[in-house]
Amino acid sequence: MLLFFPGFVRFVVCSANLAEDDWSVLQNIVFVQDFMRDPSLVFPANEFSMTLAYALHDLSVPFEIIGWMNNVDFSTATAQIVTSVPTGGQRMNMNMAEYGMERLAVVIKNTKKPNTTLLDYEFTPDARMYCVGSSLGPLDHRWLRDIYLCAHGINPRHHRDTLWKNAVPDNFIDIAVAFHTQEQVDKCRYDIDCSQYIYARPETFNAREFPQSHMFRVQPHFSRTIVHAKIILTRVGEDQTCGWMYLGSHNFTPGAWGRLRVKSGEEIYVNNYEFGIVLNDMIFVDQLDQNGNKDCRASVSWRGEPLVLPFKYVWQPFERDDVSYFNTNQCK
Repeated sequence: MLLFFPGFVRFVVCSANLAEDDWSVLQNIVFVQDFMRDPSLVFPANEFSMTLAYALHDLSVPFEIIGWMNNVDFSTATAQIVTSVPTGGQRMNMNMAEYGMERLAVVIKNTKKPNTTLLDYEFTPDARMYCVGSSLGPLDHRWLRDIYLCAHGINPRHHRDTLWKNAVPDNFIDIAVAFHTQEQVDKCRYDIDCSQYIYARPETFNAREFPQSHMFRVQPHFSRTIVHAKIILTRVGEDQTCGWMYLGSHNFTPGAWGRLRVKSGEEIYVNNYEFGIVLNDMIFVDQLDQNGNKDCRASVSWRGEPLVLPFKYVWQPFERDDVSYFNTNQCK
């Protein structure tokens, strides 16, 4: 959302749709930042304003409104924009690195300090990703490996799969895919059909290639509610105390982030329009049990302030009898 007020523009990125239940009973996430606006001035363009303008163009926003961005001072932007556009559009085909997982890789690479740039032969996986969404897509280990490389600032389209399969074997892909179980949906506290807001198919979860070992229980901030947020929390480095967060409309699916396929070279295929942002400089602090050991919980802060998440940051894998919630009908 871009909300225009006298003297400023409010930039809003959220995981909620413009529907009452999303803002009243579902667990979502919202990012808000205000930017100064002066119709009598033209402010210099920067990466944030240019990426925003391209995103608005991709969404068929009239050029007149896009032109209003020239009168907004985006120099104080604290986030980086990540968008997706369905494959087939002219701009998409000409600028694939500007979308989906490839755009994520560019954003993460740009945040790395020059002296930490890794060469191929020096690559050491050090990211731990906690991915929450309202839709469960057709995942497999190859796709997890590709997006795991993007989380290190490496574009997998530029490298042969065999090279990275040796550098990042399946057991090194530290990704938790957090989703609701059938039991959690059945116990939703509200008198609405909570099941219509999350989506997964049994043939997806039970597919031979689906990485069930990466499935974790999402723990809503308020018990017996449904998490509709789309978030990737990523801890990096040896001590895992810092990292970044994605939030927006991208579910953790190939349809949203894109899938690399071999067709006269690696190409990215994206199904959806998506919009989100990446926040850097996240700080993670592990919680300790009474014996002083880490107990799979952590607190998260950004720019010195505790971050309020729509779920508890708890790593709790699916138990033996847990199954993903299944919905065979698309959300209305």
